[in-house]
Amino acid sequence: MQWLVPEPDWLGALPPDVAGHIRTLAGLPGFPRHLARFSAVLKKLDKKHEGTAKVLAVEAWRMADKDPVVRQYADWAIRRHVPGWHFGIINDDGRNAIYQEALNRHVRPGMTVFEVGTGTGVLAMLAAREGAAHVYTCEMEPLLVEVARKNIARNGLTDRVTVIPKRSDKVELGVDLPERADLFVAEIVDNGLLGEEALTITADVQARLLKPGAVLLPDQIELRGTLVGGPKCNRFFRARPACGLDVSALDRLGPAAVQSPAGLETDLAEDVVALRFDLATAASYRTAQTSVEVKVRTDGEAEGFLSWIWLRFGAGLEYTNRPPAVSCWGPRIHVFPTPMPVTAGQLVPMQVHHDCKRVRIWSER
Repeated sequence: MQWLVPEPDWLGALPPDVAGHIRTLAGLPGFPRHLARFSAVLKKLDKKHEGTAKVLAVEAWRMADKDPVVRQYADWAIRRHVPGWHFGIINDDGRNAIYQEALNRHVRPGMTVFEVGTGTGVLAMLAAREGAAHVYTCEMEPLLVEVARKNIARNGLTDRVTVIPKRSDKVELGVDLPERADLFVAEIVDNGLLGEEALTITADVQARLLKPGAVLLPDQIELRGTLVGGPKCNRFFRARPACGLDVSALDRLGPAAVQSPAGLETDLAEDVVALRFDLATAASYRTAQTSVEVKVRTDGEAEGFLSWIWLRFGAGLEYTNRPPAVSCWGPRIHVFPTPMPVTAGQLVPMQVHHDCKRVRIWSER
């Protein structure tokens, strides 16, 4: 029972029969492996056991995160909490550099800084290193709270960076955050721009937690795009002849949108701004639909609308993942049901819809 002395809170919160079985397992050699295997069994038994299985997998990982057997059995649960894209983000030098430059330009001594979604803690630490009096950052995932706090301690910044283990909308002024912040920094855009609720979160933070005229980084975000075509982009959503056989009936089951492969040619049409949001205006965002026209440059077949993100960090400092740039944020292709023949000079109307969380783009031609 050495693993469960004293008994942890998570054990008492489990169903009695599960908790009893775990107490039995705790008396066996190699308890973390038994716990990880048991979590996998529970996950397969019934959907209703998945929550309990996830708890057991995470606890097994905490006990023996270097044990290869534990890692194999518990990885599914860890990835549910901390998806693998976290590593791509933190290892993206271009992304890190633009945020570092933005904080260098805008942080002033004595400032209070607030961040949402700290992850590894890097943006909060950069803000502190640039001279902020104190940085308050929130994170709703407990495993990442642990990671951020350890990273902050390793860099000697514990006295100037506070990690609040809450969702941003649960952060309370006067309780978690002692005063309204002078600067808000966040990296809460995704490949499709709005998937991490950047609009809703920013509006809430502005209303409750920022001083009037506070600096926002980024302060403007856009989704830009153009038409794309050709064999390099359609292999993931068009069925080509296979061994001389026509298998194109599969096309009707193709995806509405896919991540863009590398090496796309993007000169079929001119670039357009599909969506623009000025975050500094403290607007109230609602579901909306608009249309944009894309001007074709060369004759060809358009397979879809390629979109990418654009961020502004105050005047003169911008970031984009427009191809051929390599970024942790991948451009997306909004796929047309069938290839669209286009001619130079033609204007192609596109419909752009968002519900503040997801963007959908299509052509009605």
